[in-house]
Amino acid sequence: MAEPEHIKKYKRLKKKADKIIDTTNIHHTGAFTTAAEEVLKDESGLIDYSLLKKPEYQSKFSDKMANYYIDKAEKTFKIKIKERDELEKEMLMKAYSGVTKAELKNAIRQYRNRFTLGFFEEKVKPKFMESITETLSEVPLQHFEDKHIDDIVKYMNIGHMVDTKYMKLRDALYLLNEIHEKVGAVTEKHLEDQLYYKKKKK
Repeated sequence: MAEPEHIKKYKRLKKKADKIIDTTNIHHTGAFTTAAEEVLKDESGLIDYSLLKKPEYQSKFSDKMANYYIDKAEKTFKIKIKERDELEKEMLMKAYSGVTKAELKNAIRQYRNRFTLGFFEEKVKPKFMESITETLSEVPLQHFEDKHIDDIVKYMNIGHMVDTKYMKLRDALYLLNEIHEKVGAVTEKHLEDQLYYKKKKK
């Protein structure tokens, strides 16, 4: 039996969303290292984070990172923004990276010389990625309707464990997006407290 079109669409959109998320994650690191290379080198060519104590270096650093994000976003989304349109740049940067230039500048101003690559990777980037990951992970689910519940359950291979008569679309999408995709498989432990769970006969 051929796979339903709405499942094919889900898989296609999920694959693209995952690629964008993974690429954006790498681009966050690229934005930081590019800015550091161009703004924070001392006379001997070594990175000097103490320069970020100075407001002018904070601005230069945030500008370089923002330009990097916008360049990558334009290529990813295949659009071009006019040089003077600051609002569109902010919106595009937020959509792609999960952060605006203003938010980025505030973070650099707050942490100053503590805004190192290690600190950025551990404390700052995850917050930026949380926003974009949450947004993109919802996109592949938006076309599903109540009539697709059975197909979603079949795709997850859990028809023997659930009674779809008692499932709502939000239940199926939760299992698909939060359990099946993130854990790898839906097990009886994930279902045992739910009304739609088919309890094993003793």
